[in-house]
Amino acid sequence: MAKGTSRYHTWEYLRPRVGDISHVISARPVSLTDGPSLGTRAIEVNVFGGITALILIDRGMDIGPAYFKGVPLHWTSSTGIRHPGFFQDHDWLRSFQGGLMITAGLRNVGPGFTQDDEVQPLHGRISNTPAFEVSHVTEVDSDGIPTLTVSGKIRETSVFGCNLILTRNYKFKVGSPVIILTDKIVNEGFSKVETLVLYHFNLGFPVISDNSELLVDSDRVESRENLSGDLEKLARRFIEPEKGADAQVFEHFFDASSDLRCMGVWNPSISGGDEGIGLAIRYRAGVLSHLWQWRMMGEGMYLTGIEPSNCGILGRLNNSTAGTILEPKESLETQIEIIAFNSKEELSLSKPFTKEAFFGVGEND
Repeated sequence: MAKGTSRYHTWEYLRPRVGDISHVISARPVSLTDGPSLGTRAIEVNVFGGITALILIDRGMDIGPAYFKGVPLHWTSSTGIRHPGFFQDHDWLRSFQGGLMITAGLRNVGPGFTQDDEVQPLHGRISNTPAFEVSHVTEVDSDGIPTLTVSGKIRETSVFGCNLILTRNYKFKVGSPVIILTDKIVNEGFSKVETLVLYHFNLGFPVISDNSELLVDSDRVESRENLSGDLEKLARRFIEPEKGADAQVFEHFFDASSDLRCMGVWNPSISGGDEGIGLAIRYRAGVLSHLWQWRMMGEGMYLTGIEPSNCGILGRLNNSTAGTILEPKESLETQIEIIAFNSKEELSLSKPFTKEAFFGVGEND
């Protein structure tokens, strides 16, 4: 049995105690039925000892609400979850429901623009595009642990335009407060395509609170707004909700000797209690050469965004920091670890891991 694996989470231990494996790990297809979410397909994932999440099939297979031990990890906007049929290119923010993760791309990140008769909305269209060939499979892994994989494809294309296919894969595991997100973007067209992707992780209350702490080992911080002063201190500062607060965006830079990237937020006390809650995003840099932090401390807009990307925050408006050029049939792959934890000691910012061995964070030996 692998180090960090608890025997209480093995199928051998659980099988005589439950009538079906769905008791401890399950994926339930659902259709939302109220307000602007009407008709939106989703998959409700429940995991014993793990993160509960709603995967929004019709919203690019992004992650909507997500909870760990009943505590919300995400931020929810006033728009709520909206069916992609309500999306309009000129008004992306009316469909920005928040949730734990929204994907920006695949042809634009940042401000919208029109160029050579091509119209691109703010953060592109992928998060408002329904997935196809969606599936979910429950298996018992080599360590005997029940594991759930949810997969699907999203296509970004137009006549005379690009033809990009994103294959998205989520992995959940009993006893592990971790989600593994693996993406592969393939250029199925016949011309090279500039491909941009930014993962917009939205951390809300109570992970975000006035006594929260930013966990990151970056060497240098720069400000999109060209703010002055101690930017590292400002980026790490959490306050109570502030009336009229403005969004601030920072880019974090790291020691080039390591390609491991990790950023998280830790709140040592949930609503004044003794228990803490934290969430972190960890991955190897590679394709994701930029790590952005969106700091927003406003009333009702009280969140922090952790945003790994392969491009600058101005996307294709800034050619010096644009995305990855994919030739026909070429692809790019990313893999991200989403970690919930109740003790800061459970998270190691520099813990080495391999592509296939992500699990084990926060588990009992």
